[in-house]
Amino acid sequence: MTKKYVYICGIRFFISNYKNIVETIKVSTKRKVIFAPLATHPVMEAYFNDKLKNIYGEIQYLLPDGYIVWAIHFLFGIHFQKRIYGPDLLLNVSKMCEETKKPIFLCGNNCELVKFKLKKIFPDLKVGGTFEMGGIEYSSSIAKKISGLIKETHSACVFVGIGSPNQHIYLSCLA
Repeated sequence: MTKKYVYICGIRFFISNYKNIVETIKVSTKRKVIFAPLATHPVMEAYFNDKLKNIYGEIQYLLPDGYIVWAIHFLFGIHFQKRIYGPDLLLNVSKMCEETKKPIFLCGNNCELVKFKLKKIFPDLKVGGTFEMGGIEYSSSIAKKISGLIKETHSACVFVGIGSPNQHIYLSCLA
């Protein structure tokens, strides 16, 4: 993989793998790094919605998932060993956070269940906090509340939109 970025439907996708993503997060101590796997449906929505396309443009490392991986392969000749899948990304980054003792923060749906399952796999993982999004209309006041919780817990890695297809909307409000 020689190209770092490609564009599909006017959206920039970062070409990477789990190892590179984890290493990028590991070495970024002070600056905010935003990774988000994105599948086909949200890309098609953004093709017709400039506001959504702009939201995706704010994400530093938008990662291809689903059929977008195939499109990149056929359009650009780039072959991925493995697609970047959200749950696998969560596991890979959680492992690194356990090893480096960086606390994480979970924001989305069923976070307590996710926290419980992560702690079974990574017993020394520090979960600084969680915020349940279920049934909450997202707004700037909710974003401020979540940002405050993240700062209070000194979490180094924040997983936004756990169990939610709208993580890109949450990310844009927190960025």
